[in-house]
Amino acid sequence: MTRPDAYDVLDALAPAPTQTEGLSAARALLDACIADEADSKVDVDRRRSAWRSLALPAAAAVALAVAVAVVPGIGASTAFASWTAIPEPVTGIDVAQSAAECRRLIADSSGGAALDVQNAKPVLAERRGAWTYTLLSSEVSGRSVGSVHECLTPDTADLGGGSGGTATAGGVVQPSATEAEWSGGLSHDGWRSAYGHVGADVDRVTLTRADGVVIETTVSDGYFAGWWPVPAKAGGRMENFTITWYLSDGTEAGHQDVTL
Repeated sequence: MTRPDAYDVLDALAPAPTQTEGLSAARALLDACIADEADSKVDVDRRRSAWRSLALPAAAAVALAVAVAVVPGIGASTAFASWTAIPEPVTGIDVAQSAAECRRLIADSSGGAALDVQNAKPVLAERRGAWTYTLLSSEVSGRSVGSVHECLTPDTADLGGGSGGTATAGGVVQPSATEAEWSGGLSHDGWRSAYGHVGADVDRVTLTRADGVVIETTVSDGYFAGWWPVPAKAGGRMENFTITWYLSDGTEAGHQDVTL
């Protein structure tokens, strides 16, 4: 093997360079959450039975918000130290496994037996650090009522248990090809989510928090969603952020200011 050929092989085997985009924003958010957590004492028993609050557009008639029991650990900001503002994709068998785990969590929750979660299809899954977020949908185009179910589960048992919730609202959103529309989100103990619908030509959606942190969402199967850690004592405080969506050529197609 000649010297140039050897270097070519070494270059091919070298690990990919670390992506620095989003790391500063993610670290700033995590540092704030961890610092806030250090200043507050949270009752573990309260965490175990805490209900998740639901936020949906005013035009939507909220019918249901179901909480999933949480094993102590998920509400601690330090558990989310691996969180990143840019997600990794989840594909294939991993999507099926995360969907099955989410169905189990929802079905085993208080009130879960009344939900048709077993027929909900996985529309989106993403991984941020050591946590996998899954969005299931029972929505059917043309129906007046639709449900979505979301779960956040750890990759390792030492991080604690998973949590999630269900939201049912009047009207299934159907944006035009170049539009995106926020549909709602859930506030959990230690984390918060936002999700919505996208048109066929929308390729990318970002969430910009009031503190300047830009969160890249996952776009899949007509939906977008993302989640982020929040201080343990955030409670039901509302949060303002901006949703911005882009077409496949990178063109910004619009934005929407929302409160969750």
